[in-house]
Amino acid sequence: MKEAKVFFMVLFLAVVLGASAGWAQKYELSIKELEKYKAPLDDPSPFYKNVEGFRKVMPPEAYKKVTYDVETMKRVWAETIGFRAPDVVGKVFPEIKPGKYTYKDKEKLPFAKMMWKHLYDRFNLPPKSGPRHVCYFTEIEIVPTRQYYHALPAA
Repeated sequence: MKEAKVFFMVLFLAVVLGASAGWAQKYELSIKELEKYKAPLDDPSPFYKNVEGFRKVMPPEAYKKVTYDVETMKRVWAETIGFRAPDVVGKVFPEIKPGKYTYKDKEKLPFAKMMWKHLYDRFNLPPKSGPRHVCYFTEIEIVPTRQYYHALPAA
């Protein structure tokens, strides 16, 4: 009796799975079809870089509520944290000035103290043999420090 139950159970599952496999349709999407469906949604315009776009869309009262004077934000944020970043950064390693530095300069200047070890080790020419690691870089550019700031409600 138990063997008959197992037999009918296996037979039932085979019929159900066979029927569902026969019913399923094969769907293949070619690259051409994918491009056709994707085109209306693919908008390459730089929305976040176009600040004027917000000004055109938003009512003037709403735009005034979400925008603030940049110089005021810089001043208030410097007062909030107690210092201006450009004044403090130059005191940590005064010998490093804004400009381009190559991997040959890293021995002369205190980059080993500034960078974490993994990053400092990649500031080289890529090895010609042995284990290679991605993202070796041979030069870096130090830009003048800018005072970061938050919007006035956060400050």
